Amino acid sequence: TVGNFDRSDLSDRTKSEHYAQDLFESVPPGGVIFCGSDNSMFPTLYLRYVENFRSDCSVYGHLPTMSHLQRELGYQFEGDWTNFPDLLSHAISSDTRPVVMARELMNFDNDFPRIREGLIARDLVYVVDSTIQLPRIEPQVDFENPPALYDPKEALMYAVYSLAAAETATSHDQSEADRLYNRTIRMVNAIREPSLSSALAAYFANRDEQRYAISVIEPTLLLPTLRKSERLQLLGGLGTAQLRLQNTVAAKSVFNQMLGLDKANTEAQFQLLTLEASDAIKNNNLQGAISVYERMALLAPDQYQVTMQLAVLYTEVGNRDAAQSALQRCIDVNYRRDEAKSLLHQLNSNGGE
Repeated sequence: TVGNFDRSDLSDRTKSEHYAQDLFESVPPGGVIFCGSDNSMFPTLYLRYVENFRSDCSVYGHLPTMSHLQRELGYQFEGDWTNFPDLLSHAISSDTRPVVMARELMNFDNDFPRIREGLIARDLVYVVDSTIQLPRIEPQVDFENPPALYDPKEALMYAVYSLAAAETATSHDQSEADRLYNRTIRMVNAIREPSLSSALAAYFANRDEQRYAISVIEPTLLLPTLRKSERLQLLGGLGTAQLRLQNTVAAKSVFNQMLGLDKANTEAQFQLLTLEASDAIKNNNLQGAISVYERMALLAPDQYQVTMQLAVLYTEVGNRDAAQSALQRCIDVNYRRDEAKSLLHQLNSNGGE
């Protein structure tokens, strides 16, 4: 009983209060903060109207504050239901006070970019336009050293805050984007949750930020609690990132590690064959490359880029029938259909001559 009581003691857990204070730090004097979900609205409402914190500011959110905002703006709706997007747009266009909007990444239906275009991300908030200069602060919510209380879902919320702000920053301040990306990496690595690390690495890979993906994966691979499936997934991401950076020696080492864990791992086998085929082509060993690609086609018959490459190689070595067959398979499955039809037409025309 005593242990349960101690674990239930929330007296020193003030993250919600610090989070709300951080939101208010971004509101200029006499400004307005709009909140789109309970996560941001209730902490800020509490500070403002119970603790009388930042009495110069106004706080508005969804339904609990709708009628208050309507009265202040003198804005009446037809019917008895309120429409938050319309009310927000009217408030921003008709109010002269500076406005910021709380980021609501875990409740995306209420996230403000879905309601109003042209918002600029500033860490925890959006601003209406980039002319509003918000001072950079060190938030009390410590993104880089989250408490053990955080679960992966909560950590994901703060990670997405930083990533969205970084995406905005890339258009005008790459150094700021790098700062935010690195902060997100440190925070996610501190969570020590493999699934979250894999998701962040995939995000960076999709944005062709391979070095950031590697900096997420490598520390995660050191976790002693990794399951075999998690390790294989992380190694697959690491090997692909190394390949895209043209670090072929490092990539081969990673894929061989995967085979050491799972001799039948198709992904590792396929990638190692890809590297072998590339080496053969560089050495002008076309027959050797064809042999490797044929093994790849047997290993992964749905990878039709292999079939297309085989068609090209068959053509180069004069194996017209095999080239025609490979191109026809691409056409049948609608893989790069127009290109395959054009190549097949050229092949047939040359054969007729």
